Amino acid sequence: MSLQLPYEGVEENFSQLINNREIYDTLSNTLRNGNAVVAGGSVLGFYSDFTPKDIDVFISRQNAEQLTKLYSVLIDNGYVLKTILENIHFPQGNMVTAILSFRKPDGITIDFLLTEEDDVIDSVRKFGLNFTRCYWDGRQTFMVDEDALESFLNKSGELSSEYTDYLLQTMDKNIILLLNKYNDRGFNIKYERKSFEILEYNPEFLSPDYWLRTDIQVLTKTLKTIILKIHGYTNIFTEFFLKNNGNVEDAIFDCLRVMSDRQKKKILNQSFQEVGFSQNFVNFFPVDLQKFIPSNFIITEDNDLLTVGEPTALENKFLDNVPEECFDFIVGEEKILNYIQEAENGVSIVSGNPENYKATCFEKSSLESMLKDAKFSYLFYPCMYENNMSSANKNKTYFKLTLITGTVYIPVEDMMTLLENEEELYYFQYTSEVKHSINVGVYNNRESMVSAYHCQEGSNLSVGKLFVVRKY
Repeated sequence: MSLQLPYEGVEENFSQLINNREIYDTLSNTLRNGNAVVAGGSVLGFYSDFTPKDIDVFISRQNAEQLTKLYSVLIDNGYVLKTILENIHFPQGNMVTAILSFRKPDGITIDFLLTEEDDVIDSVRKFGLNFTRCYWDGRQTFMVDEDALESFLNKSGELSSEYTDYLLQTMDKNIILLLNKYNDRGFNIKYERKSFEILEYNPEFLSPDYWLRTDIQVLTKTLKTIILKIHGYTNIFTEFFLKNNGNVEDAIFDCLRVMSDRQKKKILNQSFQEVGFSQNFVNFFPVDLQKFIPSNFIITEDNDLLTVGEPTALENKFLDNVPEECFDFIVGEEKILNYIQEAENGVSIVSGNPENYKATCFEKSSLESMLKDAKFSYLFYPCMYENNMSSANKNKTYFKLTLITGTVYIPVEDMMTLLENEEELYYFQYTSEVKHSINVGVYNNRESMVSAYHCQEGSNLSVGKLFVVRKY
């Protein structure tokens, strides 16, 4: 049962500490109206001989939107959001979803700590030091453990067994700093499990990262970091963060929604360049944002990533004597019109001499499977010099495609456009011969060193480009 502490003068002391009536009034109203408290040393200071250096406002994450008014008042009064930390884990299963730290040169630091607890007092109960488990709810001040009051008055206390074990295992810097702080204030700390000498803070005692992050968490952190670096978006992100009750992912999505399409693509492109790409990322984004995922990536069946140029807009080309039939390497000859109507996303590519055009038919699913082959078997880089793999030009990638008129190599950007387009009839026009080439799989050490595939004689490519002919 919580013990109510003497309250006389507390409000006046808090008001003087904040030194801004508007901020104090908004803070106290927030505490009274929401599942929020000021806790820990911020409260202890009014019953001791030390002055708090910051004010820690704890609130249940599901009520984070109630901090929006306080956030706006802080910004209006010159405070700046300096730090946003996520998923801070503490012993005893105590988890802070995020910490937002607001600072001002001539003002006290104010931190918002969003907890996973439905009842924010449960988070206070899990503090490591028994006498720090106290709080102000805007009306009264309380100490969670009645016995802890005597410890506080005698400047003694206990670190819980969970925190002691965690400290022994990890030498967690935050716990060490906490203990050093109260030792400096004259407190004598006992340990429920084992007594040992307090180690002074040293960088080598930084705790290991026990909290494994999934690929989605890594992407989320990267996106948030990039967004916060954009001028003006610290405030925008924070408003959305609070509006979405501390949900970082939803805050990121809302930030992207208010950006221009060009900004969206740029930020997503930068984030994927930094963290790589996983097919999980596509489903991570809401449907309305998926279309802004950069298209200059080829993701293989094994989720490997190859960066290429942006898909190109294909030019139109009028052809006389377009053949009526096309050749499919599986089913043989068919009427182009029938194939287009019956096949699943069928396309036809015309090639050859104007006097005798030939057409080859494909299902888009087959072409896409070839493009995303796990070994990059159908992708090639041109080489500047014979027998010199380091001369491969990775800025150009060609897709190997066998037509009825022979094997050709098409810029991969053209193929990506073909897969995205609704057009169904294309023309391949030969443009040049690349004398030496290397298979992308070989270059990436994914394939055996077949001589014709690594810049040697005989690795020439018949290169061309695609045109849109017409749509049935």
